[in-house]
Amino acid sequence: MELSIRAVSAAAKETKIYAGNATLLSGVQLNLEPSKERASAVELLLSSWAGDVAAGFRARLEKRGVVVDALELSVRATLEGALVHLGVIGEEGVPRVASITAAIYLTFDGEEDVAHAALEEALARAPVHQTLLRATSIDLRLSIM
Repeated sequence: MELSIRAVSAAAKETKIYAGNATLLSGVQLNLEPSKERASAVELLLSSWAGDVAAGFRARLEKRGVVVDALELSVRATLEGALVHLGVIGEEGVPRVASITAAIYLTFDGEEDVAHAALEEALARAPVHQTLLRATSIDLRLSIM
């Protein structure tokens, strides 16, 4: 199976990404400014991972007949080489996501072991998660409310 997208950079801090019938807007590669209009490419990467995990987890829970009241992910990432990305003279290394730490908050009517089994299956079947798992450290915790 192959997927294709198009990315068109028509303005300084904006790239339009066409994926199927969807259009996404991306800002700069890595934004270190507190105020910004668009998500950076790194934030979109993390968002894609969060969406992959959340959608897959919910689908695996529902397949088991579990009614989900609320499911939320909170994601933090540690970046290496941000100053290398900015071109700071004397900085060395590679700009990359060094680690991802996330918590899933789940409110549901079911057994805790069912939730853990559903999460394990979801992660094993999640393409973005499996890709990033080979590139960076991921610490994901499940908190059942």
